[in-house]
Amino acid sequence: MLMTQVSGEKGGDSKESVLNEVCKAAANDLFKQIQQKNPFTATVLEVYDNEIYIDAGIESGLREGDILEVLKEGIPITNMEGKIIAMRTTVLGKIQVKSVSSGYSICQIIERTNTGVIKRGVTAKRISY
Repeated sequence: MLMTQVSGEKGGDSKESVLNEVCKAAANDLFKQIQQKNPFTATVLEVYDNEIYIDAGIESGLREGDILEVLKEGIPITNMEGKIIAMRTTVLGKIQVKSVSSGYSICQIIERTNTGVIKRGVTAKRISY
């Protein structure tokens, strides 16, 4: 029944291709929900001109084309009891994953801000899949 409904909505696509698209969409939705509860972060290892090496590879779920925001952590924000509840961050730019290997990935800088320099040790956080 689902196949008939989906096939009718897609305008005559084969049942297999429609099912494939539905499964991809469901997997992407699930992946986004997991990402929101446990955000992906990596550390910048090296910077060569517009090429950035990060310490996360294929085993981390990172994929070619993913967009990451590069952040520099700053002053901790504490509650009234002195417990750290957040870190103030400065956005340094955005990078896009170009190549994913075991243990590391190579990214390209696609946007820089005027708030600092992307260098070894700063954090990269996925913002787009």
